Amino acid sequence: MCKCQIEGEQQEVPCTIEAGLLKNMIEQVAFAADTNDTKPVLTAVFLQLGAGTLTLAAANTFRLAERIALVPGSGDTLPPVLVPARNLMELARILPSHGSVQIVVTPQRNQVVFHCEQGERIDFVSRLIEGAYPAYQRSIPKEFTTRAVVETKQFAAAIGRASLFAKDEFKTARVTLKGSENGTLFGTLTVEADDADMGNHVSTIIAEVTGPERRIIFPVRCLAEALERIETPQVVFSVLDPGKPGVLKPMSEVQYTSLVMSAQEKKMAMA
Repeated sequence: MCKCQIEGEQQEVPCTIEAGLLKNMIEQVAFAADTNDTKPVLTAVFLQLGAGTLTLAAANTFRLAERIALVPGSGDTLPPVLVPARNLMELARILPSHGSVQIVVTPQRNQVVFHCEQGERIDFVSRLIEGAYPAYQRSIPKEFTTRAVVETKQFAAAIGRASLFAKDEFKTARVTLKGSENGTLFGTLTVEADDADMGNHVSTIIAEVTGPERRIIFPVRCLAEALERIETPQVVFSVLDPGKPGVLKPMSEVQYTSLVMSAQEKKMAMA
């Protein structure tokens, strides 16, 4: 337990976490931050200490990732801070896989310190980015029409193959979720991409599909990078309609959400 002075009051906050867990959380989230400095807050990772939880989130115009983990201690939810994603990536690179890390926000709320004494002592200091982070939670759909449970590696492999054929302006692939016609739980997830020279590519995977058939176009790179961060054998892929994002979640109790905007949304955002 460490003490941080927040808004003029010294409070005990739940800011101790396993080093391996923090390393994993950063790797699952920081990739989604923007690399364009024209919007500094989007180049940051949103970090919030709550009542026994740590939340990390990052987003740009086309995707979003959020990871929530339980941490020891108790206390009120504190105002979030914004840590440059590049700095957290560097922290993840040097953190050990074992031991614990203390997270301390300075009284002036302009720096955050990550302290670890497992093996070689680490005191990693990062500046904080000023500004209000967008209310990213509003972007995550609360309801879905169609849901598929699919083997993570098979889905990732299908997207990888489709990327070789995705030569359109936004390098997209069509993902179709289709339930079984005989009433069983098992349906299919199909990934398609076209190239004028190479032709058409189709990959079909057996999946547990519930809900009506949906076909949505996604940027292959965004889907591929999101699937790389799913560590469970199976992933839950949920969609609403062609104009809404797709959401990936591990088939486990891990609180991790990765959102990928559909190509239709991407085109509208860039218009």
